[in-house]
Amino acid sequence: MYHGLETSPYLWAAIGALGFGLALGQILRWVFDPHASWREGAGAAASGAEGRRITRAIVFASLGILAASALVILPPKSSLHGPGLWAWAGGFAACGTFAGIMPRLGGAVSLALLVLLTGLARFGRSGWQPLELNTELARIVPLESPASGPTAGAYRAEYRERGGSARILTLRASQVALIVDSVELDGPAAFLAALPRAAESLRLYRIYGISGDSGPPPLHAEGRTLFELLARSGPGEGLVPGAAPVSHSALGGLLRMGRATSAPVPAESLQPLVYGIGEDLSPRLLQTGGDALGVLVR
Repeated sequence: MYHGLETSPYLWAAIGALGFGLALGQILRWVFDPHASWREGAGAAASGAEGRRITRAIVFASLGILAASALVILPPKSSLHGPGLWAWAGGFAACGTFAGIMPRLGGAVSLALLVLLTGLARFGRSGWQPLELNTELARIVPLESPASGPTAGAYRAEYRERGGSARILTLRASQVALIVDSVELDGPAAFLAALPRAAESLRLYRIYGISGDSGPPPLHAEGRTLFELLARSGPGEGLVPGAAPVSHSALGGLLRMGRATSAPVPAESLQPLVYGIGEDLSPRLLQTGGDALGVLVR
C-alpha cells in the first residue's frame, strides 16, 4: 500500500513538469517582453534582464530533465501508466508556465493551489483507517440477551474497533449487523492523501454504525465527510442488512466510495461477533461464539 516517496511517479512527474513549465514561462516572458535587447532601441538594462531570464530558463529546464530521468529510473515501469499521471503532470506544467510568466502572482496562486489540494486530501482521510481484507475490524459482545435487558428490547453490549478501546452500547435490536463505509483512492488522489509517504492506490474504511431489526444505527456519524460530499452518496443508502453494497465515484474515477451492511445475526448473551471485510468491500462475520470472557478482558 505505502512505499518510499522517491519511488512515486507522481512526485517526479510533478517536479519535472514544473521545471519545464517554469523554463517555458521564462522563454515566453522574454519573447513577448517589449524591452528585449534584440528589439530596436533596447538598452543595457534590458540586455541584463534578458540574460537572467535565459539563465533561469536553462536552470529550470535542467531541473525538468533531472526529474524526468528519475521518473524513468526510480518508479516501477508499470506505474508510468498510472491513472491521471499525465493529466497531473499537465496541471503542474500549466502552473509552472504561469509562474514563469508572472513570477509573483503565478507562484503565489500555484503554491496556494497545491497547499489547498494537499490539505483537502489530508482532511478528507481524517477519521478513516487503512483497510486490510479479512482481518478483524470490530467485535460486538452482547452482555445481556435481548429478552433479559433492563427494559423491553434494550440490552447492553461491548463494542470494540480495531486498535480502539472498548465502549458499552445500548442496543435495541435482537439481530445485529455492522455498517462499514469504504473509500478507494487512485492516482493523484492517493498520492496527496498518503503524504509524506507514497501510494498509487489507497483503500480506507470507517465503521458507520450498527444496524438491526429496529432503531437507527447507534454509531451513526454526525455530518457528512468530504468523501461523501464528493461522491454524492445518499445518507440512507447501504443501510439494509445483507443487501448488495452501494458505491459512487468522483474525480474522474480517482475516488470511489461505498457503503455496505453485513447480514443480520441473532444477538446472544456473551457470544462475541467478530467482523471483517471481504474483497467486495462488504462487512462479514469472521467469528461467532468462543471464549467471551477472554474477549472481554484482553
